[in-house]
Amino acid sequence: MTTATGAATAGLQWINPKAWMMALAATGVFAGGSVPMPALAGVFFVVALPCVLVWAGLGAGAARWIRNPAAMGWFNRGMAVLLLLSAWAAVFW
Repeated sequence: MTTATGAATAGLQWINPKAWMMALAATGVFAGGSVPMPALAGVFFVVALPCVLVWAGLGAGAARWIRNPAAMGWFNRGMAVLLLLSAWAAVFW
């Protein structure tokens, strides 16, 4: 990944709706309490940083592992099945 690509990807997080919803929900829960906002932001940073690093490492590893189109097709099918199973589990459990 080049620096320009990395910067563009990091900038994309500002329009990530999941991140905004999580931040709004956490702020709504803790805004009236005794937790100061800088402490809450620090906890989010400490938890998010290793998660993002692991996720990026898995993506980089998968990109090296899946080079040919046939392998990518099987990977996409497998991910689609896992997505459907997780959606099913969320609805029915």
